Amino acid sequence: EAKLLRTNKELNISVLKIKNPTLLYPANVLNELNYEIGTEVYYASTNDGSINGLFLNEGIVSGVRKIHDTPLIQADVSTNNFEYGGFLLDKNGAFLGVINSKIVDKTVEGISFFIPANHIFKRLNINIK
Repeated sequence: EAKLLRTNKELNISVLKIKNPTLLYPANVLNELNYEIGTEVYYASTNDGSINGLFLNEGIVSGVRKIHDTPLIQADVSTNNFEYGGFLLDKNGAFLGVINSKIVDKTVEGISFFIPANHIFKRLNINIK
């Protein structure tokens, strides 16, 4: 059971408060951007919402983009088309961002885009201390 705390329809992101969470661990959240091109990153997601469907892929930050005033982290991590809410972490487990999109083409594989954590918090009016 979860309670909706905040949402941003433009970014398609919400913050939920989970009642009686189990098997959840808090992520380290940074106030400052802590990545640059070449930073080693990890993508974690689940395809069915359970711990059994959890997978982790490794890659690097391969670019930084801006589309319609939304900054995006470009990373060469493999993602699936049906995932929502997958997140990007650095090697220390700090939360960097949430998946937004990926390039799907016969000649391109493994280029995904993430909304940076600090942008999400800013747009949801969340102050990290």
